[in-house]
Amino acid sequence: MPVLAPITRPATAKQAAILAFCRASHAETGRLPSSRAIQAKFGHASQTAALGQLHALVRRGLLRYDDKAPLNERFSLKP
Repeated sequence: MPVLAPITRPATAKQAAILAFCRASHAETGRLPSSRAIQAKFGHASQTAALGQLHALVRRGLLRYDDKAPLNERFSLKP
């Protein structure tokens, strides 16, 4: 992922809902939901749209992204 400038504005309502969904999924299963699960839950037209929301949460400092991690573990919650 290219380095993008951080976003300083608060998260949008949809991003806050996605973050809450990620936290609930992590509490229940120990992992974040897949991009397909986020796509289905929030009605995104594609997985790319769901990934865009996750990347926006990274830029806001609400999630972490590790491009060296396995694909299903690249996004993680910040402590």
